[in-house]
Amino acid sequence: MGSRIRMLVVGAAAVVVAGLAAPAATAAPPGIVGGAQASWVFDSGPIAPGVSENHNWKVPDGQEAYQVSLSPYGALVGKPCQFEVTRLWYVQLKDNLGRRVWWTVKNVGSQTCGTSMLLTGNPKHQSFTQSALDPGQTWNTVWNINSGVWSVGLSPTGATSTKDCAMEVTRTWQLTNATKRQLWMTLKNVGTIPCGTTVIMTRTTADVTQLTPPIAKSDTYTNALPNVSPTVGYWFGVPPVLMTYCKLEVTRDFWEQRINSDLIAERRFHYWVKNLDSEDPYCVGNLVIDKVTG
Repeated sequence: MGSRIRMLVVGAAAVVVAGLAAPAATAAPPGIVGGAQASWVFDSGPIAPGVSENHNWKVPDGQEAYQVSLSPYGALVGKPCQFEVTRLWYVQLKDNLGRRVWWTVKNVGSQTCGTSMLLTGNPKHQSFTQSALDPGQTWNTVWNINSGVWSVGLSPTGATSTKDCAMEVTRTWQLTNATKRQLWMTLKNVGTIPCGTTVIMTRTTADVTQLTPPIAKSDTYTNALPNVSPTVGYWFGVPPVLMTYCKLEVTRDFWEQRINSDLIAERRFHYWVKNLDSEDPYCVGNLVIDKVTG
């Protein structure tokens, strides 16, 4: 996938810090149309430990899902720089002014530092319609899938002339047994009006696969992938291996820059996988990663 991604370096991100007004709408760069694979790079600037920042970017309507990978910078020896994407949601703008993707980054480390943010879009493989949800309402739904790296995006519908429609995927988890594989998701209306959404399913091939050790029921496995290139982003998932009934969820992930004892900077990707339920005492997941190269 990396070789198919077009990189557009943007001089400044559309940044919104809590308490400030939202920026004016910014058109997507010329040539980025529905169905195109695209990416943009943004810079957070210095952020203090524990502080979150909201960013957003206008994207084409209805044809792609989006993800954000992080490349922290500013680590010191013994003081890593760590950032996490804590939320990502989609907004259909009022008065038919298009769609924006929003995301929240948080400094989850112990020192002030910054991060580059690689926003990537992947085209729709399949889609379905979710009927209207009330503000604050959540809904669990499921899609049968096959092999590959599957992700979910949203294209909200139902904005009015005065109110946006805002929808978020708050959770995803994967279920398998000997004959099927499913991607479950929780959708939430995070706006102020009842509205619905088109759910966009994307599928890519895996550049990297790695089995987890057996994970006991209700336990969480944590791991860190070392030596990740500073210009690479990940589309990833951890489906259970097709054996017995098992449900696995990636409950958290974050990115880290550390300075090793040889004074060389290293980027790491950390992730948590929980065994939500399994027929046997243990089940095994298969980390699948599609690498996006800037």
